[in-house]
Amino acid sequence: MIDPERMLSALPAGGLGIRPLDDQHVRSWREQGFAFVSGIFPSSLIRELSERATTQCPDPESTEAAAIADFGSDLNFPSQITPLNQLTLHPELLASVTQLLTTPVTELRLTQSDLWPKYSRAERTAGVLDNADQRIHVDYPNHTLAHPAECISVLHEGWAWSAYRRDKFLEKLIARTSGDQHAVLGFPQPGSPYWSEATIAAVQARHGCVFGMDMTPYTEALESSE
Repeated sequence: MIDPERMLSALPAGGLGIRPLDDQHVRSWREQGFAFVSGIFPSSLIRELSERATTQCPDPESTEAAAIADFGSDLNFPSQITPLNQLTLHPELLASVTQLLTTPVTELRLTQSDLWPKYSRAERTAGVLDNADQRIHVDYPNHTLAHPAECISVLHEGWAWSAYRRDKFLEKLIARTSGDQHAVLGFPQPGSPYWSEATIAAVQARHGCVFGMDMTPYTEALESSE
């Protein structure tokens, strides 16, 4: 039985735009380790993603669901399911993270975005090793023997491999995203020493000529620095 006193209700977002969270959200995250917020994402986006995800996950009452004893799924960013990509890079989510970390959105780096089901059941299918109901945790200990570096700006290798797919959905996604979203994915910002006539031409050939990525901000920044 669930203890009513342990139930939490989401606090609505303080407003949309540069500062979606209010002081109570930020204080909860800093003092308790989480912020339970509603209203960050459009309800239509959540509904569409939920409907698409439900078709790919076993029904809660099925034997297939009962056999799931670990976390994870095949629903990972970048995904053929457009709503998952939209939610992962949603401007309001990025703005919320910048508030919590007190850092510009262009300094954020996305390393992983997954969607998987959690099934409530009385018995653990895999006994003490059952990990389906995985708790919120810090994941870096199984990625590095030391503490993570202050800045990690390497494009996720899983995303790079996605560029080999015949439908080129990753390139199409990159072409449609904004400059801030490019930064979160690992693209250097306009004005970065990375950008030169050669690198701009190379990225233009890869993402611009066919898929339509706008290289104007990078070109203008380079011209203004010369």
